[in-house]
Amino acid sequence: MSYKNMTLVKPDSAVHIISNIRYSIDEPDIELNITKEQFLVAVNQELAVSPYVPAKHNGLRNPYTGKIVTSVADYEEYIREYTFHRLCEEGTVAAYNARITAELRRANARHEEAQSRTRLKYRLLAVFLCMALVSSFIYIGISSKPAETKDNDSYNAGYSAGLSDAQSGDGSTNGALSDTTVVYITRSGSKYHTKDCSYLRGSSIPISLSEAKSEGYGPCSRCHPPR
Repeated sequence: MSYKNMTLVKPDSAVHIISNIRYSIDEPDIELNITKEQFLVAVNQELAVSPYVPAKHNGLRNPYTGKIVTSVADYEEYIREYTFHRLCEEGTVAAYNARITAELRRANARHEEAQSRTRLKYRLLAVFLCMALVSSFIYIGISSKPAETKDNDSYNAGYSAGLSDAQSGDGSTNGALSDTTVVYITRSGSKYHTKDCSYLRGSSIPISLSEAKSEGYGPCSRCHPPR
């Protein structure tokens, strides 16, 4: 019920009379801070807007108390009741609006916090996926190196074995190979090499295989010259 619409009524036309009413609300935790000064100022404002007119107001019924207005005191009592209920109604509406505003702010804060957690979760997931992808590339690169090394070792071992098999045989063959095969030595080294060995960059001295062996030179472990 809006107390702003409560007006003095004729006794014979009053359908519902409110007597000894006191303003109450459903939420007991809402407190209305209306001072006496505020109340008196509001009463005076109402009296200034609607002053007492005996011919107009006498004989009407106060809907708050049920009394018949017969004097200015009765009319002022009605104005005080009306003003009290109006201030309570306005204060309650303001309190409810403030409560709703606070609830909306808290709800927005919770929503923003949830959104922040969701964004953080997706960022962490993206970082994890990137790290997993980089790790997989690193693993693939590392795992491919031993296989390549193993293939090179197998090739070198096969090459050495084949060369040894080609050079092995009876004594006459080895002797002929040692007399006719040319190998290369360096000025300061103790190994003999093939023509394309990388150790021959500083110096390259041709010599027969038999002479290299007789002078104490050994085969190079890198280029695998004839033995």
